[in-house]
Amino acid sequence: MARTVVALAVLGVAGVLTACTPSINCSQIKSQYADVPASTISVDNAEKAVFCLTNDERTSRGLPAYTLSSKLGTAARGHANAAVAQKWWVNGADPHVNPQGPTTPASRARAAGYCPSGTSRVHENVYWGWGSPSGPTPRAAVTWWMGSSGHRANILHADLREIGVGVAKGAPEPGSRPNAAVFVQNFGACT
Repeated sequence: MARTVVALAVLGVAGVLTACTPSINCSQIKSQYADVPASTISVDNAEKAVFCLTNDERTSRGLPAYTLSSKLGTAARGHANAAVAQKWWVNGADPHVNPQGPTTPASRARAAGYCPSGTSRVHENVYWGWGSPSGPTPRAAVTWWMGSSGHRANILHADLREIGVGVAKGAPEPGSRPNAAVFVQNFGACT
């Protein structure tokens, strides 16, 4: 009887883990959405494409793929949405610190429930673009980050193991910016 109970407990935990981290078919996501302007696809598919492309950068260099964190994703999407709604990324303002919060990447992650009782390390990448007739794509965001030493360091940081991605349609500054989109990556480690 004890063996049956142990087996059921293990199966129950495995089921919970699967439900929390649904698999993403990265080959399909990249082929359908990596090179499509974010303004023309769902934010969910744009976020998945960024996740997949980011993991390609890591695994091609021998690093483990990031695990998708819904809590870091909540923080990232919230930050992207706030940037579009509040439009504070102007006049040298730090795009990582919301002046109406004020919030930082670490405080947003904690507020989203990331690592509630442990010690966390949180890094963040932000990118935005616009254009006519098209706008920025998930690949454009990842390519830009990889071309910037600080952003590249976040993507390839060996101690960070989880990621959340947020995409919002619109510009983080006032004015007419056709097909604009904001991309945010939050990277974390919880101990």
